[in-house]
Amino acid sequence: MTTYAQLLTDVPAWINRSDLAAYIPTFVSLFEARVNRRLRVRQMEASFTGTIDANNLISLPSDWMAFKALWVDGYEGVPLKPQSLESVVSQQATSGAPYFYAIDGDSVRFDGSGDVTGVYYQSVPGLVAAGSNWLCTAAYDAYLFGVASEAHLYLLDEARAAAFYARADDVLNNITETDRRDRFQGPLVARVR
Repeated sequence: MTTYAQLLTDVPAWINRSDLAAYIPTFVSLFEARVNRRLRVRQMEASFTGTIDANNLISLPSDWMAFKALWVDGYEGVPLKPQSLESVVSQQATSGAPYFYAIDGDSVRFDGSGDVTGVYYQSVPGLVAAGSNWLCTAAYDAYLFGVASEAHLYLLDEARAAAFYARADDVLNNITETDRRDRFQGPLVARVR
């Protein structure tokens, strides 16, 4: 049970409505939008690399959600700091290693130049187009309950929508908790620099 095809069979059964099949792709997209606003786990991490252009910009990947960390190549121990766009622009720096960055539309703007590397959170690949993705494989129940919630919202059945939303929310909380547990096993220890 880890594919979009299976979801097309299961959702109508769970909501006891077979007449909404044409709307399921929309329900899936609405649920994925909610997931993408909320989840930030290791399965969403991807590498980011680029060279700052003459306008102090690097284009963002189309699946970009947020940065986890950015640094200038060779200075991995000194992460770049996020700032407001106004602050970065006011630096008027066009050369030298950057210290700050800001999101500027579909690009990231820096206060310097050079090669930048980092890690960003990418959106969950759309299940309708992909047929399957890591979230559907790892937590099919999140999709089932989340899509059922969207279907009940469409049907104006707020009580059932809330019940399914709570179940989907519980699964998403478990994914986040598991990610934190797996990343930080054992006691955290402060390190003096």
